[in-house]
Amino acid sequence: MQKNAALGFLVMAMLVAIFSSCASNHRSSVRQSISQSMQQMESGNFQEAIDSYNSASESYPQDKNLAASYTAAIEEIKRVGDSAMERGNFKRAEETYLLLLKNFRSFKRFEKSLSFTEESLKSKLKDFRSGQSKRQFQQSLRSGDYQKAIDVYRIALKAYPDDRTLTVEYAKSIEEIRKIGDAALAKEDYSLAGKVYYVLEKNLSSFGGIEKKLSFTGEGLKERIAGCRMVLTKRGLEQYRRGDLTGAIATWKTILVFDPDNTDIKKSIDTASAQLKKLKQKK
Repeated sequence: MQKNAALGFLVMAMLVAIFSSCASNHRSSVRQSISQSMQQMESGNFQEAIDSYNSASESYPQDKNLAASYTAAIEEIKRVGDSAMERGNFKRAEETYLLLLKNFRSFKRFEKSLSFTEESLKSKLKDFRSGQSKRQFQQSLRSGDYQKAIDVYRIALKAYPDDRTLTVEYAKSIEEIRKIGDAALAKEDYSLAGKVYYVLEKNLSSFGGIEKKLSFTGEGLKERIAGCRMVLTKRGLEQYRRGDLTGAIATWKTILVFDPDNTDIKKSIDTASAQLKKLKQKK
């Protein structure tokens, strides 16, 4: 009996020692995983940090310290995205939100502990895209780069083809550019009007079905371009006949902005330029 009791005690002692050792190893491994993940967070390697936390969570799914650290890291990544947005670093903000969305399935275990949801992230990203596109569009419009203004929404829609808000704003932006052309035409600024109509007509086939919702057609644009070309051609000819070669050349060059393949205008410019050169040589 005494031998059996002693043997039982020895077995229990060994089991306690084994469990204590396992617990110690567990705590050590968790601390090491948290430390490694935190270092990656501090270095800005957010994806690597998430991967490290995921790997550790698979090994120790019930560890509360690990879960708390993981949750804090996700909140910190979200804070970095929000801070970037506030500072106007929109590229950084978008990259951060997309990273969180890409990994959101990994957060399911503690999703209810987060201050945001997958849907709120998607909504924030959608608002961000819309705001960014508007800002870039207006900047391009102010600089007179109408092609770049169109490209802002075209590129955004290529990346997010199912975003209805972007589609609606794209159509509005095209109409806004068209109004600039109409206003220029009303003021008899045929150079600007021709430039605007040419950009719209050139991009019409790339509007991806949006052209059906617009207030103008390709034929209508071509007619207006032709009208601008006719007026400017005539104006340049009048300047040429008055001896204002510099003015005629400048006028005809504006036609090439919206009619770059016009060989007749190119010949007229070459002729007037040659005559102007001879006059300068004589003087």
